[in-house]
Amino acid sequence: MAKKKIEFDALNPLIVSIEKHNGVWDIHASKSSAHDHHQVMKNRLKQDKLGDKIDTDYTSKRKLPGAPDHPPFVNNQDHPPIIMREGETVKFECIPAYAFLISADRDPNVTSIAEAPDNPFAWSGAKSVPPGSTLTATVILPPLDANENAMGPGPNEQGFYKFTATVYAEEGGKPEIVKVDPDGYCDR
Repeated sequence: MAKKKIEFDALNPLIVSIEKHNGVWDIHASKSSAHDHHQVMKNRLKQDKLGDKIDTDYTSKRKLPGAPDHPPFVNNQDHPPIIMREGETVKFECIPAYAFLISADRDPNVTSIAEAPDNPFAWSGAKSVPPGSTLTATVILPPLDANENAMGPGPNEQGFYKFTATVYAEEGGKPEIVKVDPDGYCDR
């Protein structure tokens, strides 16, 4: 299969925002007017019927006992997964600019692909981001041949990842620690 074009690089990263909506913390591709990456994620689900492929892979091959029947985006069309391509750059931000921790791990609702990386960025553990800062990371690439074809498993083979953020929000002088848990998917 041909590798898809990298749309997000170091100069134009995929922005993932951690913010409150109606009093509830959420994490999603940016919905700002300057960077409507949320719509890009929705478009990626439609491109080459990727959303159908993800759902089929989940339901017929990878879903573990006790897991939801479908990936969450199937039942909530306005909350697409964060779809990253191998080699793309992602920037995590918190709005407002509180300190936060972010981690990315294999989705516990699906079987793991043993040879694939535990997380798409080759992180060891959660990354700490101080107040007023962001974190930028690049999705790792598998080994490639001269024609840029994958020669081994990469994040795409695992496909399903879960992000977890802990936000240290200062509201009313008391720190509020909130965990938000979005879906991620790695494409090639």
